Amino acid sequence: QNETVNEINSLLEERQQKVEEQARELESQKEELTKINRELKEVIASRDRFFSIIAHDLKNPLSSIMGFSEMLSNNTAPFDEAKKEKYARAIYEGSVSTFNLLENLLLWSRMQTGVMKIHPERIYLPDLIRDSGRLMDTMRKRKNIDLRNTVSDDVEIFADKYMMITVLNNLLSNAIKFTRNGGN
Repeated sequence: QNETVNEINSLLEERQQKVEEQARELESQKEELTKINRELKEVIASRDRFFSIIAHDLKNPLSSIMGFSEMLSNNTAPFDEAKKEKYARAIYEGSVSTFNLLENLLLWSRMQTGVMKIHPERIYLPDLIRDSGRLMDTMRKRKNIDLRNTVSDDVEIFADKYMMITVLNNLLSNAIKFTRNGGN
């Protein structure tokens, strides 16, 4: 009987060790899941902030497009050709701005889902800055803002061109948005 009791005790100890090992494993998995859950919440909050910013940035050019096109389509006031041309230009530039914002949103979305890969290359920063500056001309001129590019013409960077375009467009757009009328 002693021998049987000893065998049972030995089996119980082995099972107790296995249960304790499984408990440690479960605790480790719980900690990992808690960490993943926290990171997921941060990603969702970041995504929500991003969508909020994009929605706000899309609202302004779309409002302008709607307003100008409504005035032109209703013929509420007699417009001379110069005024019609001015409004048509504003509609076009607002459309371009809105399109670029949507492109940035799609680019961001592809990067988040892993569909888009980053392709760093040597690029001349002044060229990208000039292109972004031209894209923001309407916004800048509306506020009579002087935009100066002080980056030397020979500055070369190693980056993903499309990501840099997105960054520069966002920086310039915000700079113009938050610069007072007639500022630099």
